[in-house]
Amino acid sequence: MFIDTNDRINVKVYYLKKGHVYIAYTKREFDNIKLRDSEKEKYQCLNIVMRPLTWGLQNDLQEHALRDLPDGTTKFHYKTFKEGKVEQTILSWDAKDKDGKAVPVNINNIRGLSPDIAEAIIRDYDEQVLLGDEEEKK
Repeated sequence: MFIDTNDRINVKVYYLKKGHVYIAYTKREFDNIKLRDSEKEKYQCLNIVMRPLTWGLQNDLQEHALRDLPDGTTKFHYKTFKEGKVEQTILSWDAKDKDGKAVPVNINNIRGLSPDIAEAIIRDYDEQVLLGDEEEKK
């Protein structure tokens, strides 16, 4: 009934830098793509430890993502919600800089993630914590 805030969600993202962009996959996506082993070996793996989203944190993130419009209505800004979710749930990662030194988890480093890598983190996280279609039908 209550979320154990000591629970941890382990997310794994595989990525490859191509020019100025990154190609990123969740572990499940990576396992299912059709690439030769020699191509898969080019990808690096980022392991992330995340906290579960509690009712209170979800409400705070949703409230922060509301935008008042000039016509007096309110709009939900999904980008702000996703950014907040990543910023508030990542506890640790094994990211290294180009010199092999550990990159600390902080707001600036999280905001500095490639959009493709951040989206893959969110996809894997959501896949682990949200009910799928089959579970929802039960």
